[in-house]
Amino acid sequence: MALVPNGVYTIARPGGRFLTLRDGSAEPGTPTLLMPRSAGPGEQEWVLEELDDGTRTIRNVRSGTLLGFHGAAEPGKQVGAGARHRSWLLRPTPAPSRPSRSSRLFHLIVPDDPEAGLDAAELAVDVAPDPSWPCRVVLRPLGAGGPERAWEFRGVG
Repeated sequence: MALVPNGVYTIARPGGRFLTLRDGSAEPGTPTLLMPRSAGPGEQEWVLEELDDGTRTIRNVRSGTLLGFHGAAEPGKQVGAGARHRSWLLRPTPAPSRPSRSSRLFHLIVPDDPEAGLDAAELAVDVAPDPSWPCRVVLRPLGAGGPERAWEFRGVG
């Protein structure tokens, strides 16, 4: 059985800010933000589905759009509603303990795609380091990638 079975989840930083598709928009390029648990219905809920290659698609419940980015994977690239198919690797975080048995901590990694010429070099979904907009979600090099940069998956329902 997968560590994170197919299903509906909230995806949050430990401590409580949630991956949110702004206004639940289906418009490609709509940014994802890190927000408190107060958004509209479905904006902070995501359907995870495992693909045959072991990667996952992450689809927003309200809009039906996939979590993704446009163009080549590179540091600082905005993550939001994708216009095309995008999948992610979920890598467990080497954390000494989990926040609870009903949640999981993982890094969301851009998989390499040799057919498309994509060598993601361990880019992960993270929060922009820019203090002028601390809630913007972007791709960043994983590096040491401790639990403070991981995402908590909690089943909904």
